[in-house]
Amino acid sequence: MQSTGVGFVASAPTRLLLPGSLCDERIFRPLIDAWERQSVYPAVRITDMHATSLGSDAWWTEQLEGCTDQIDLLGFSLGGVLAVNLMRRTPERIRRVALVAFNPMAGNETHAERACAQQQIWLEQGPAAVADAVIEQASPNAGDSIRRTIRSMAIDTPTAAFIAQGNLNASRSDALPTLAKWDAPLLQISAEGDPWCGADKQIMIQHARPNTEWLSVPGTGHFIPLECPSVLADATGAFFER
Repeated sequence: MQSTGVGFVASAPTRLLLPGSLCDERIFRPLIDAWERQSVYPAVRITDMHATSLGSDAWWTEQLEGCTDQIDLLGFSLGGVLAVNLMRRTPERIRRVALVAFNPMAGNETHAERACAQQQIWLEQGPAAVADAVIEQASPNAGDSIRRTIRSMAIDTPTAAFIAQGNLNASRSDALPTLAKWDAPLLQISAEGDPWCGADKQIMIQHARPNTEWLSVPGTGHFIPLECPSVLADATGAFFER
């Protein structure tokens, strides 16, 4: 999906948005709407998480097609893992990075066990059951509309993509060395009610890279782009428009 507006300048960096597991462009629709209410019309491209089963090299080739030479990245959850992956691959192309609800730790046995358990639920009960379990753990106070969006995105996720995303999450590398070496602007946004990517994970990033900007959002869970899009739009809009 690519969205442009009246304020688009041909030489402006592509704003590449990377969704999380079980997500598609709907995770960022409230954010884009909020940017537009601020009269901000970036050249937005949202990566296709349904194609993650292609493998890393083929997936990145497809996602970067049509992007400008310079890119601004916004990665949500697993999208943050992919953002760091691109920071390793082509650091010269990236201007600014915002990591939203991001866990910098390497994948471990616990993550692998969680992925296997979710895959079992998926096969036995269906994707909606996986979505419901994720919501109850990560954003239990989310409203009905948000829950419906998350369920719908999960239902529309191909099984092969869901398995690839779980495996990617479980096998991810430690992001801290990459972030520590990163010499361009970096913004981290977390939720106080996020059990997966809360303050303890964000402090790790702060220690690795003390000059990182950090916004902690109160009263919300893991699904920040759906739960508080206006707050996210204010922070990321100001960050990318500098």
